[in-house]
Amino acid sequence: MIGSDGNEAVAKVVAALSQSNISYMLVGSYSSNVYGVPRATGDADFVVEMLQDSIAAVVEKLGDDFKVQSQVEFELLTGTTRRVLQFLPFDFAIELFELSDDPFDQSRFERRVSVQSNLLGGTVWLPRPEDVVIQKLRWGRAQDLSDVSDVIAVQGDSLDWSYIQNWTDQHGSSEVLQRIRDEL
Repeated sequence: MIGSDGNEAVAKVVAALSQSNISYMLVGSYSSNVYGVPRATGDADFVVEMLQDSIAAVVEKLGDDFKVQSQVEFELLTGTTRRVLQFLPFDFAIELFELSDDPFDQSRFERRVSVQSNLLGGTVWLPRPEDVVIQKLRWGRAQDLSDVSDVIAVQGDSLDWSYIQNWTDQHGSSEVLQRIRDEL
């Protein structure tokens, strides 16, 4: 049973997106937890298609436990819009990023996979582990780089290294990737 916490909030958002026929993937720390070493987090991030046209339907399905912030924000890396939902019972943030036209954003969305999650009580769409590594390298924050190290340590040789190398070359993060690999 899912408790009254962030996992409950994520499970409710997954259900609302699915019921609204909105394509999505759960990214950020939730996805790196699946492929790497689990850690606590204070929020969850989703990439969704057609956010502007469909946010009202999702919020309606979520009910009174969720509050949508009125201010639309912009994510700087891809220039896409971001909406923040607050799960009031646990003060947990859910960030909904609209799928951008960025080539990597499009690629990782097309490659996403459906997995069964006992933690979330059902099926959830996630990026592939290679795409988690690439995106976290792209962000480059200390916690993201730690997540990259954990995903590489757990996934190892099962990763598609040519795919990762192609994108890190394009994004200018190959040196950071090599440093992490050398440290492992």
